[in-house]
Amino acid sequence: MKAIVFDACDVLYHRPRYEQDLDAFFGPDRRRIRREKAPEFMALQTRGAVGEISVREMFDAMLDLYGLAPGRRDEGRRFLADAMADIDYFDGVCCTLHRLKADGFKLAIVTNSFQRIETKLSWFAKAGIDGVWDAFVCSAQSGLLKPQPEIFLAALERLECAPRQAGFVAHAANELDGAKAVGMTTIAFNRDDPSVHADHVIDR
Repeated sequence: MKAIVFDACDVLYHRPRYEQDLDAFFGPDRRRIRREKAPEFMALQTRGAVGEISVREMFDAMLDLYGLAPGRRDEGRRFLADAMADIDYFDGVCCTLHRLKADGFKLAIVTNSFQRIETKLSWFAKAGIDGVWDAFVCSAQSGLLKPQPEIFLAALERLECAPRQAGFVAHAANELDGAKAVGMTTIAFNRDDPSVHADHVIDR
């Protein structure tokens, strides 16, 4: 194996305060609104993830769905940006990445996200892991979504390695299955549930 490709959210980091922060900002009806407008939120997330709309447009649409007053639009955008950036890394992630890099592995991220690569790298810079990546493929900028094979192949092309030479670390079954379908070794971490299978399952 020459390269290891990582999902980002819920593999490298998570947002333990995100839901509570949304509740505090939008008020007691926030979760009811999210349930009742679930199809609209899902459609919006998909449009953002493939880059059909900008981050600003994504935030504005979210604020509209939650019914935030127009006069609070700037405040709402700042809140959402801060809430998204409020991440905690899983124990050992940063030192593991540096160890893998020192051992000669190429490292990459393949992420379904409406956030741009530059934004995520700014989050990583605070933990000193912004410079370890040899490739970074984001759905919003590539127009490709996991588990489509093309998004994995795009990362592998930038890493200059064959699928059999790379591993993919993720938490979701469909993404692990997508990587397996192109010939990558799959590694499950922080699995969505015990039914998620991979070539290897790690706990930390």
